[in-house]
Amino acid sequence: MDVNTHCKIVNNSGKSVVTLDAFSETETTPPKLGYGQTLKVLATGSTNNIIENAANATVTLDDTREGGKANYLYQLLLSDPKSLFPISDLSVMLDFSSYTYPDQTVTETAANNMQKALTFQQSIMAYPTSNLAKGFTQALQSAQGKDSTSDIFTTMANFFNSTNNFKGLDYQSYVAVSTYLSAFAAYWGQSDAGECGRTYYVMKANEAKPDKGTKCVSCAGKINFVKTNNNAVADPTDPLNGYSVSYEPSSGSNVELIFSNGQLIDKSNPDTPSVAVQGTFAVKSQFTGDAADTSPWPVFVGTIDGSQVIASSSKPASGLWKFICCTTFNSLFNDFMKIMGLWMAIDFLKQKLSSKKNKLEDDEANKNKGDKPTEEQIQEANQDANNIGNEAQQQQQELNERIGGESSNVPDANDIAAQQNSIKNEVVETQNSLAGDNYNAVIEEYQGQIQELAKIGVDPALEDATSSLLEAKGNLSDAVKSGNFDDIKNSLIDVKTNINTAVDNLNPSEEVLDQIKESNAAIEDFNEKAESAEESAKSAEDGEGEFEPEELAV
Repeated sequence: MDVNTHCKIVNNSGKSVVTLDAFSETETTPPKLGYGQTLKVLATGSTNNIIENAANATVTLDDTREGGKANYLYQLLLSDPKSLFPISDLSVMLDFSSYTYPDQTVTETAANNMQKALTFQQSIMAYPTSNLAKGFTQALQSAQGKDSTSDIFTTMANFFNSTNNFKGLDYQSYVAVSTYLSAFAAYWGQSDAGECGRTYYVMKANEAKPDKGTKCVSCAGKINFVKTNNNAVADPTDPLNGYSVSYEPSSGSNVELIFSNGQLIDKSNPDTPSVAVQGTFAVKSQFTGDAADTSPWPVFVGTIDGSQVIASSSKPASGLWKFICCTTFNSLFNDFMKIMGLWMAIDFLKQKLSSKKNKLEDDEANKNKGDKPTEEQIQEANQDANNIGNEAQQQQQELNERIGGESSNVPDANDIAAQQNSIKNEVVETQNSLAGDNYNAVIEEYQGQIQELAKIGVDPALEDATSSLLEAKGNLSDAVKSGNFDDIKNSLIDVKTNINTAVDNLNPSEEVLDQIKESNAAIEDFNEKAESAEESAKSAEDGEGEFEPEELAV
């Protein structure tokens, strides 16, 4: 019987979509998944091949496999026309009783799940040591032991339904979004408001390595995302999504960048790039110091011209730039590298599980003509998955090393849990160090106030303030180690009280009062950032760490 290659797509997602046919023209090692595969827009006969909401269209499914054999299993990625962000991931298999492809419906639930999957992936990338990430790792490993696609999906669904914020999420949506973020630059290039264009300011430690303040780190330039092509439908063969991306150094010529496997690298020399930075996510407050900034923030971490760098949209002389010291910057960089190595390990578990699922589905559709896989095919799928898992880990390690991660490894599957606990402790230490940097900045501000007031005269309250300040400074190192800053804060409260008393007693000039007022504003800022770092340390210690899903512009 001849195969009817037409497939009807009904769009009830609430969004306009294009249909991407995802396939692998040749076998790759490891196999590519989702948006990492070869993609082509399927013709619908409508304008720009866009299927509007509440409309339907017919696509033709007539791909051939290697050797010229017909293909009966398709992965259709229904995507946003301009960004190609996933709206729905449809697995379509020929009905062998009628030799037709069943009608497919793109639902609003599927579209919402993609937004949920985005937030989930951001949470895993920002907090790979959290209880959420640990549970996800265990679920991936448990699902690997299942011998049918339905059991694999059920295992993963049970995990998602056990979480607070990701109930109803499905494994395929997670795979679609995670591969999209690695394959295309669009999300990394949009502003917080969802508009096209973003600038990342590149932070590096100064070679002189002074002890404090903005002199400890410098701005090595900017990474600019500029939208240069705004076609109605993005080109699925263009990883940059119509963006021009360049590194603009603080001095010298701009370097044109390409996007590959979630990394920005030097276009002119991709094998040994002068610029190699990995996209990842962090909580925004980590860079702004404002505890209210709880949303995920895209950042790039890696090396530029041999220097370790962290690039974010935090402008120089603001947020993290104002108080971080060199040793803390180095710790933060190393934390990012180890965190990225950890979520890369979780990613190769995804590749391993997906390869098994795909092999079982392919056997059922293209070899068994709709019959379930045999025991022999299941054994083959398990063996292939083990090999692919090893290959995927090696690939992730090479990507990690390209951005300067020679000292951080992508752990083996059996070592992931131990690494999660180890890195969690290091993250706690770094956040405590950040809190210490801020409290040290407060101490130095108060020291400056005392010195100005001492020029006017001697006052008992000023002597008490000095005593409390020395006490705070002497206890700061132990507070950073323990993570308990209560004594520091109490001493600084005493300092503030006694300085206010001294101001009343000494009657300083308006100029000095203005200086103290300006200093107090800086102190308030440093205190807020210290408390934000303390909260981050506590959250990491308690295994917290996930963003709440929300409607995002993509």
